[in-house]
Amino acid sequence: MRHLRASFALFAIIFQVLPVPTRSHVALTYPPARKYDLDFLDNSRTKAPCGMPKGSIKTSILAGSKFNVSWHLGYPHKGGFKIQLLDHLERPVLDLTPTIQGSEFVSSDATAQSYQVQLPSDYNCNDCTLRLIRQALEWSNNYKFWSCADVDIKPRKEYRETCSGHGRYLLGRCKCDRLYYGDRCQFRDECWENSDCGEHGKCIDIKATSAPRQQCYCELGWFGPGCNKRSAVKNTDIDFGLYTEKKLSDTFRLYWRILKEHKEIEVVMVVNGTGYAALGWRPRSLTTSCKNFPAIGPSAQEAKSSKPEPTTEPEPSSEPAPNPEPEPKSQPEPTPEPKTEPEPEPSATAEPEPTTTLKPKYRKSLYSRRSASPSPRVLTTYDSGDVVETSISYKVSAIQGRRKRSDDTKQQEQLNPYTPRHDFNAMDCTDIIIGSARNTSNRIADYYTRDRSTPRMDNFWGGKNDLTAAMAFEKDGVTTILFRKKLEAQEPSDHSIVNELMHVIWAQGQEKGKYVHIPKSGVETANATDKEFYKEDELKYHGHGAQRGFTTINFFEEKKQASAGETISSTTEVTSYCGGEWRTPRSCSLDNNTCDYAAKWEYLPRGDEIRFTITTKHTDAWTGIGFSNDEKMSQTDAVLGWVDKTGRPFLMDVWLNGYTQPLLDSSQGIYNTSGRIVDGVTVLSFVRKRISKDPKDLSFTDDHCLFMMFPVRGGDFNSVNKKIRKHEVVPVTSLDRICITSCGNDYLDEDMEATPEPPFLGYNMQVKIVNLGENFHAPEPGSIQYEELSNTISDNIKPLFSSLPSYKRLVIENLKGNDQNIVAVLNLHLDKAIAEKGRSLSETDDQDNAVKALLQDSVKTGRVGALMVDPAFFVFSSDSVTSNSIPRASEEQNHFFSLSGTKLYIVLGCLAALVLLALIQASCTIYKTTRKSKSSHKDHLLQNSAWKDYSTANTNYAFDTFESQEKPANGHNRSETLPSKNHPRGGRPQTRPPSVPLYGPTQMGDTRSLQRPRGGYPPSHLERSTLSLPRTTYDRHRAPPDMQPDFYFMPSQRKYSGEVVRVYVDYNNKSK
Repeated sequence: MRHLRASFALFAIIFQVLPVPTRSHVALTYPPARKYDLDFLDNSRTKAPCGMPKGSIKTSILAGSKFNVSWHLGYPHKGGFKIQLLDHLERPVLDLTPTIQGSEFVSSDATAQSYQVQLPSDYNCNDCTLRLIRQALEWSNNYKFWSCADVDIKPRKEYRETCSGHGRYLLGRCKCDRLYYGDRCQFRDECWENSDCGEHGKCIDIKATSAPRQQCYCELGWFGPGCNKRSAVKNTDIDFGLYTEKKLSDTFRLYWRILKEHKEIEVVMVVNGTGYAALGWRPRSLTTSCKNFPAIGPSAQEAKSSKPEPTTEPEPSSEPAPNPEPEPKSQPEPTPEPKTEPEPEPSATAEPEPTTTLKPKYRKSLYSRRSASPSPRVLTTYDSGDVVETSISYKVSAIQGRRKRSDDTKQQEQLNPYTPRHDFNAMDCTDIIIGSARNTSNRIADYYTRDRSTPRMDNFWGGKNDLTAAMAFEKDGVTTILFRKKLEAQEPSDHSIVNELMHVIWAQGQEKGKYVHIPKSGVETANATDKEFYKEDELKYHGHGAQRGFTTINFFEEKKQASAGETISSTTEVTSYCGGEWRTPRSCSLDNNTCDYAAKWEYLPRGDEIRFTITTKHTDAWTGIGFSNDEKMSQTDAVLGWVDKTGRPFLMDVWLNGYTQPLLDSSQGIYNTSGRIVDGVTVLSFVRKRISKDPKDLSFTDDHCLFMMFPVRGGDFNSVNKKIRKHEVVPVTSLDRICITSCGNDYLDEDMEATPEPPFLGYNMQVKIVNLGENFHAPEPGSIQYEELSNTISDNIKPLFSSLPSYKRLVIENLKGNDQNIVAVLNLHLDKAIAEKGRSLSETDDQDNAVKALLQDSVKTGRVGALMVDPAFFVFSSDSVTSNSIPRASEEQNHFFSLSGTKLYIVLGCLAALVLLALIQASCTIYKTTRKSKSSHKDHLLQNSAWKDYSTANTNYAFDTFESQEKPANGHNRSETLPSKNHPRGGRPQTRPPSVPLYGPTQMGDTRSLQRPRGGYPPSHLERSTLSLPRTTYDRHRAPPDMQPDFYFMPSQRKYSGEVVRVYVDYNNKSK
């Protein structure tokens, strides 16, 4: 028994770790099941005894007659079936199947879909129920599906054969209407010939195991019911370069694009196989309350207010606990997965129900000697809450039997009585497009499913097929299906395509001879008459493994074509500095903290490094980023971390080998790590090499790019033991590989460098650790043993210095081993600002001695913490003030000569050019100055050096007269005494007496306030001269000329006109 319980516990673990979407199990086809005739009504999630309330569909059956009870079977589970009659109060009253070898279930054929029963001739009832119960022994002995039909069992005098309303009863048999068949016209095919499918359709017999066997397929370019809609797409030569691609599995590729002008989405499914292909989606905001559609029975409020009906089959004391949402996989694992459904964990023994007390008129079954008894129910068991999925999927231990807390939101969900309970499966409430192809003919329709039942067309739910274009074809064993659909939904059976991450599922039909059931189903056992149970293109269970899966996609995140030919995602905003970012929601902003998650990467060219910055609003969950070569969780390099409640950040470099505990990299290839919580947002940052030599690190090389994984919402973490739980939201994988390459932007590195750490005081110390064991060998640097030994030494020595107010860190620089001993080289860092606060320079030695004494005193005792040390070995030295910046191979000192050779030559060339320009400017200035000094004094005086007497000159300070005619004096022209050289402004002497100030050439015009009259009249070329003193000898020996009246001064101002002024000019003394 203990072994059996352990087996059940193991299966429960498997169910929770790897649940998958499933569909199609069992539903009555005759008598027709209650509305809605869904085929995933089980005794764990749906309300007893049928999962559906009584409805308007009712079948009349003749008492004492024989008839075939038939049903649709989508999954051939192990085990058998049982058929019962329930009275008007839905109490089991009669078994219609025999008891064989002590079993109430007929299990001779796992693929059986009909069974002939006979009613007692004297048994009549109105408003009765015929119930089919189907086992699923590969999941549990007590897990069952049920389906019910409302019937009236009437005596012959009251019975009238209606042929199910689809025929006429003639001569003791039913003559069915067109397309209907069966002894009571209870089944219908879609077509019998091509004309039944319209002008553009073909009738194809797919040899299905249940109706309809013959179905309509539309010609290329047509689609819809009756193939009456023309498709805008009919070219089989598809240009996949126009689409965004996502590989969902090795056999399933998805392509899509948004047609903004038409407000439609165009999707292409390419599947390696000849069966059907399906793609479904729903908003991530939906909750389990979506399963209230369609409205079945009374609402939740009405059910609470109404008086409960009496029943002899009470519900279990507690329902099975809901299981966590399965982990979506964008690419299922290639290996077969364990059993996946249902999640509820069955008990080893069933909980007995009260025995029904029958009235005397009720009869026993013709095949059984005992009365019908209610089917056993599933006992509630402990939820396997000790198994928690993480992004690395490893187990976290917990107390067995402790139930997981349910979310408050789930407790507040208002579910109707006939709404499935407990889990929220990946397939629940999904809008689905399912298509299949035969050559170039297609069958594509719009479906919806409330739960894991077989999806039904939208008209089943009150909607319509609203595809706008469709096309499908098969070629070389590959099925291609294309469809278009409006982005905005108009019906409850459809979901709009929004610009957010959406939950997406996919599946493909099982191929003949390649059935995938885990665990094995009934079709793989000897008790199966139809070994080819899954017919080509028949809509039945898709199978496990790579046959199905689900993921999250934002269909608006289309890949763009970059100018350099690289394909990038629109969410990855490529910038000029070789970086990018990814965020969700897409419209969020990091400035106002509206992003649920954001990842940013920046390329640092100087050290060939990448800086990553992770931002998340979920401060109570771990976060990080992953790097993958194939979009799978296995073989993924990841950096995970968090900031705990005390504000301490933690980041770790890990390697994922699959769904096991993550392996901490022996060489942590991340540095410059930081973390903080600001305004309710966790911000983590780290730097890693673009190209790493660590085999457990994936590198971004110039010719190799990687997929990035973004955990939008991680799980719980333990800040003490560093354990993490399963992520609450499946990590999103980038649509395409992301490339980070060298792009030569060295100048940006300085701007993007982080603020350096403040300087600190460093102390180098060495201690010898002894008695490490006879066979001890010093571990190799970088190994796990080396890291563990370093951590052990650090943990034992840190407490000695942690009491210092300025303590920052203790670094193990090196471990040098010999024989059984090892020398630990330590470096103690103290905060310089705190250490020097309030301390004079003379106290430096005192602090050094105090720090030295802390360790030396402990070493002298021969023990430091739990370590044995050599008391005679101790080395201590003080370093100068330093910084904690991480050295780089290409980094140099920050001064002039640290520039690169090219930059240095450019700067030197510019300096030389400036010096040459300065020399040329100086030469020109000197030349111009020298030339000016020779030619600036243009008015040279006569060369005779005698002193001249100007006593006879006219000293009246009035304006000279201006004559236009020459007036010779003493029979000579003035040009005889003046130099022969002509001057532009007159024949004045070139030099002046020392007492006369020098003026520039432009100041020699007629602008003087006190001009003197000239001693004579100049020649014709000195016309209108304004010459002033001094005068020449010629002027002194000639008679005074007749002067013109002086109107400048008034008579009263001429009192000095009679004064005599003598002026002497030394012509030999030239101005320097």
